[in-house]
Amino acid sequence: MNFTFDPETHIYKLDDREIPSVTQIIKEVFGEREWWSVHSAEVGRALHLAVHYYNTGSLDKSSLDDQIIGRFAGFEKFKIEAPYIIKQSEVVLFSSKYRFAGTLDMVMENNIIADVKSSLDRAVYLQLGGYSILLNHAKKAFAVVLSKKGTYKLSDIIKGTKIKYWENAFLNCLSVYNLMKRHKI
Repeated sequence: MNFTFDPETHIYKLDDREIPSVTQIIKEVFGEREWWSVHSAEVGRALHLAVHYYNTGSLDKSSLDDQIIGRFAGFEKFKIEAPYIIKQSEVVLFSSKYRFAGTLDMVMENNIIADVKSSLDRAVYLQLGGYSILLNHAKKAFAVVLSKKGTYKLSDIIKGTKIKYWENAFLNCLSVYNLMKRHKI
């Protein structure tokens, strides 16, 4: 299997055929959400890059855009206060079985997924379910919601049967997505 990811276009390919991302699947099935607006996407991309560079020790804090400084301060607090050790950042994975891909914000020690958000939407659990499948079933998953005020909040932490529930819910979305594409709905 030949898997590629183009970070500029955010296109994933498996054996030279484009495959959808976790977010793309959810977006197609449920439509636009507040956190998928163009502005939110731009702020999100900048914040994710800052978090990734920070996690890899290559962030120049003076380069941060004013729109993300508060949220980034919230992430710094999370790293100091939360009992999690970040093992990988911006992890690109794919499923050859289900033919979808995604980029996990952070994989923590003990197979735990953390997704960075600037607002919390309940659809995040579908996203975490998809990511858990890509990681070959995470032990736990949660969102780190970063506020403009420099604070953070954790979403509910899903694990055990709850994570399995959201994995199955995501697979149902994937089935609907595939049906929509196949029948041009």
